[in-house]
Amino acid sequence: MWDESTPDALQADVIHIEDLGTYKILTLNLDGAPLKVRLAEDKPVPEDRVSISFPAQWLMVYADDYLLEARP
Repeated sequence: MWDESTPDALQADVIHIEDLGTYKILTLNLDGAPLKVRLAEDKPVPEDRVSISFPAQWLMVYADDYLLEARP
C-alpha cells in the first residue's frame, strides 16, 4: 500500500479498519474482490481509497490450477 496515489498502482476502496493495537487490519474492495492489508501502527490510516501494488517477486498467477510463468 502506498502513502500517496501512484499511477502504476491499483485503486481499492477502504471498507473496514480494525485497530489491533500494534497494527491495523484494513479490509479493501478491489473491483469486487475483498483484500486484507496489514498496516503498521505508525502509518496514517487512509480514509476512502488507497493505492496498492503487489511486489513482483511474490506475485504468482494461476490458471486451471497451473502456475503461469512470466516472460521477460
